[in-house]
Amino acid sequence: TGKALNGATITIGGETYTTDTHASLFRFYSGDPNLLRNGFYYLEDVAPGTQTVAVAAPGFEADEFLVEPVDSFFTFFDVQLVSNVPPTVVSSTPGEGTGAFRIVDPIVINFSRGMNRASVESAFSLEPAVGGRFLWSNNDFTLTVRPDSLLPLTAMTLTLAGSATGAFGDPFDGNGDGVGGDDFVISFTTGPADTQAPGIADTYPAIRQAGVELDPIVTVVINEEVDPTSISPDQIRVITGSGDAVAGLQAHHAVGERSVLSFFPAQALQPLTSYIVTIAPGLKDLVGNQRTTQQQFNFSTGATNVERDIIDDFESDLMTNWWVPGQSGSTTGIVPGSTSRSAETRIVHLGVGSATALRVDFEWEEGAGSTLLREYLVGGAPKAVVFDSTYALETYVFGDGSGTLLRFAVDDRVPVVAAGNHEVSPWYTIDWYGWRLISWRPARDGTGVWIGDGVLDGNLIFDSIQLSRSAGASATGSIVIDDLSITRPAVVTGVEQEGDVPNSFELMQNYPNPFRGSTTIRLNLPESGALSVAVFSLLGEEIARLTDDRQYAAGPVEFEWDATGVPSGVYFTRARFGRRIRTVQMVVIR
Repeated sequence: TGKALNGATITIGGETYTTDTHASLFRFYSGDPNLLRNGFYYLEDVAPGTQTVAVAAPGFEADEFLVEPVDSFFTFFDVQLVSNVPPTVVSSTPGEGTGAFRIVDPIVINFSRGMNRASVESAFSLEPAVGGRFLWSNNDFTLTVRPDSLLPLTAMTLTLAGSATGAFGDPFDGNGDGVGGDDFVISFTTGPADTQAPGIADTYPAIRQAGVELDPIVTVVINEEVDPTSISPDQIRVITGSGDAVAGLQAHHAVGERSVLSFFPAQALQPLTSYIVTIAPGLKDLVGNQRTTQQQFNFSTGATNVERDIIDDFESDLMTNWWVPGQSGSTTGIVPGSTSRSAETRIVHLGVGSATALRVDFEWEEGAGSTLLREYLVGGAPKAVVFDSTYALETYVFGDGSGTLLRFAVDDRVPVVAAGNHEVSPWYTIDWYGWRLISWRPARDGTGVWIGDGVLDGNLIFDSIQLSRSAGASATGSIVIDDLSITRPAVVTGVEQEGDVPNSFELMQNYPNPFRGSTTIRLNLPESGALSVAVFSLLGEEIARLTDDRQYAAGPVEFEWDATGVPSGVYFTRARFGRRIRTVQMVVIR
């Protein structure tokens, strides 16, 4: 089940201990017998040497384990018991008797336990017979079936035979009578044929939005999943008022029942400038309906550029720097087996040449009195970044439209360590699909409520990204986070003359670009320090390293990159100076 067990009994060295239950303790704190869970043991004075640990709990198979305690510190030992209650279906879409089920929608089945994939897939059938694809998620608790082509206005029968088994081989209880080995059967009716072409559900920036940041990820959300083969290389174009096209990269991702098209400008946009976004015709949905008209909208940028210093770009040490959500004692109201953090390599911020991002998958426990997922930054170089409240905290979030709440947490008054120094931003509701920049400016936005006093009055370090479930939000979700950073408005003092020391870290566009042989890469350093410059492919593969943590004096720095022998295509120059990262896009032609 992925949940801590109440009332489990452990026996070791002749001593027996039973964890708390609702009847023994939790009734004093909640009237809900399923709300509070413990599942932890703390046993002292265990004899030295290898010990046999026996664990038993109602509804689970008893088991024994060998443990060898150490005498210098705590010995931690986690136990997972296998339920002896047969797995069953918790919910399904469609359900029994559903009418007008959309023929383009997936079939989703949620199980009470993790399932054996092969056994379930062989036990699944539709009548009339239809082929399809099987997709698993939530640690094999959830099966999504995408039928090839459901017939419209047709009575259908879905059967999951009793031959299916759980992950540990236990028989599937299809009718929910507590005994395994029987079928799960539902009947439903499909709706009319889909004759509508894909439509635009949302955009970022919004239509006629003003004051847009200079480094946006332009996003177009389509109201249904589209056929990837119908997406042209210039499906989204960003054009200046004078008709010049903005160079950049394009990506497509299916999210739920929608498609998200993203455009990543190769360079920062110009301040106080109007832009036009065009969406070309030709997009098809999964049954072949095609958009035949071009659509466009406009937006304008703001006046302020920012200097961005990276806290964590998630390119290295992600799994050691960031805790599993359940490791934090502040995390509550989650389903542990369906909640995790991982390195995401498919959905990344292509505009900065990212190859890895932080992915958080989660499921909230139904009926939980409170919910908080604390994704804690435990250490590494990102933990050493010190800043203050004059900075903004920013990160790019690929949203899933789940309505989940997100906020930043910081430690105030560094280097003093105290729980009362934890401060948080206000909550941000993830009600969008695709990439969006979240920015917390304390002077503008204030603070949220958690453990601290709500006042930022010292040096800060980053503590955690926190999630919570809002009223009406989805019980499950997945978000991707990239380029966690601090920013301040860029200082502009006028035109710099040759020989002047620049006042900000700059990576200029290479020249020439596009190019065939070699190109010049120029930078400006505001002070002396260690500089790294490398060239990457679109897939994040390092092609060339021009300098690696070498010390340079303040002022202009120049490199020559010889691309002889490199295939034609798009490449990125990525420069790191301290915690600041700059990226430009280059094009090699043959």
